[in-house]
Amino acid sequence: MALFIDQQTLDDLIIFSKGKNASICSFFNQTVTRGGEEQLITMLQYPMNHKEEIQGRVDILRLLMSIPTLEFPFTSLDFSDIEQYLSETDSRSQIQNSKKSLKAKLRYLLKVDAQILHTKNGIAALQRVIQAFVIFAANIPVAKKTDSWSKFEQSALKITETTLWKDFLDTEKSVQITDKNIHKVDQRCRFDDKEVILGFMKATYELDALIAVAQVALNKNLTLPLILDDSDDTELDIDGLYHPLVPNAVPNKLSLGHKEHILFLTGANMAGKSTFMKSLGISLYLAHLGFPIPANHMRFKVKDGLFTTINLSDNISSGYSHFYAEVLRVKRVAVELGNKKKLYVFFDELFRGTNVKDAYDGTLELLKSFAHKTDSFFLISTHITEVAEELSHLNNIHFAYLPTILENDKPVYTYTLEKGVSEDRHGMVIIENEKILEILA
Repeated sequence: MALFIDQQTLDDLIIFSKGKNASICSFFNQTVTRGGEEQLITMLQYPMNHKEEIQGRVDILRLLMSIPTLEFPFTSLDFSDIEQYLSETDSRSQIQNSKKSLKAKLRYLLKVDAQILHTKNGIAALQRVIQAFVIFAANIPVAKKTDSWSKFEQSALKITETTLWKDFLDTEKSVQITDKNIHKVDQRCRFDDKEVILGFMKATYELDALIAVAQVALNKNLTLPLILDDSDDTELDIDGLYHPLVPNAVPNKLSLGHKEHILFLTGANMAGKSTFMKSLGISLYLAHLGFPIPANHMRFKVKDGLFTTINLSDNISSGYSHFYAEVLRVKRVAVELGNKKKLYVFFDELFRGTNVKDAYDGTLELLKSFAHKTDSFFLISTHITEVAEELSHLNNIHFAYLPTILENDKPVYTYTLEKGVSEDRHGMVIIENEKILEILA
């Protein structure tokens, strides 16, 4: 089953982007084939919420990452020939076994000469790709093959169990494909055994996507996540966490015990709260994909869904103010929690669309309610630090902040998470540094 997410979360975490803007998808997209790129996009669209499925992909990627000089084992040009050949599904394009007179045969062969050449190229390319897959799989030591890889390999290579492979395509054992028997091979490839061939091609595209992810992990020093049991004393443990799309990002670490399922985050504007939230959200998203994450290590618990509210805007078309959009967002989370869903929930500067008094009251009451939802994890950032005093008696809230240091009356941001509640009050200093009041005088 898939992890429950929505468009707001995808946008907040920049999983996909329009045009050439950087995204998590573009970060991992080192695929060779068009089909491989499509498979990568499909994977990214559907993070998982079953431990076994996540662990299965983690195991496959760990195996691929252990292969010396890992590279795509196929020739990319072969895929163009195969795709063009298999795309012609009209039975009228099938190569015929003509039994006409010699003169009629000559006219027929002249007419379809280009078609025969095209068919031969497609079948030959298919032979090479299948053979390359067989060799790639055979070169992986049996001791390294996990259950998930073995299932993937077995499914992909069902084609080698067909008589099509044994009689025609196996270059080591089969007869040579000639003008006399090509009509039989064409019939089998494009019609009789079409489904098993398409299944094999899908597997090669998936392998392309997985190899791309593994290569990025090796080149960027990413690490594979470890899944915790729900009963584990640790709620979340991550070290060296950073945002993969931010140049020279400062790494952070966070370790929360079993009872600490709420992270109360404070800090001045520009201190890095939103970036930290996005970094953690991206890593949790990738972890539920079984993908490598931008950190030194990560241990996490699998949940049913991930909701982030970081870059929420008003909805002019629906007539919603920013505050009402926030309220609807909170309501949606509340409904899912009421349905016994285990969630990761992020709110950046909760209720910033209303006055300070209502924001204080709303944040306080909401966090008190979240404190009872111990199966879910909540990350709430706020400037209303006074709320922390009212919540200090709760032992399931972890208080952390991102500090700001004043040097010569100028703020310097460490972007390094520390335990506690921020006491930074540097807003007026920044206003004075920009000489706004002098300009208005």
